[in-house]
Amino acid sequence: MTTVPAVRPAAVAAVLAKSAQWVSARRKLDGRPFFFVPGSKGAVYMADATCCTCPDAANRARACKHSLAVAMFKDAEAKRLGLATDAEVNVIVGSASAMAPTRYNALFPLCEVAGCREDALRAGRCLEHRERVAA
Repeated sequence: MTTVPAVRPAAVAAVLAKSAQWVSARRKLDGRPFFFVPGSKGAVYMADATCCTCPDAANRARACKHSLAVAMFKDAEAKRLGLATDAEVNVIVGSASAMAPTRYNALFPLCEVAGCREDALRAGRCLEHRERVAA
């Protein structure tokens, strides 16, 4: 049996230290918020507190350093804005850590047309297939 090493706190802290470079966005499909988070090797990933588009999140059944950093960032933001107390954040974090990590396709589902591998933008279809239906 192969064991999956835990994400190192120093790696999460390094991602969190660059939070000023993150760009916030929302999914067109349902408005779900996420961040564009720079990776350690120059790539940029789309991440929220439960899933990420990085290879680590895609290949392993665990939360990656990007998702953990987003979760910590959102917790700190909620405390700073007075939207949650430390106790409330601890309850939320505890219940979230018990959840299974979400995969990329939960954040960005694929087009519902058979064989299409593009991300669905709205109404379950990619841009190309939405245009075909409209034509």
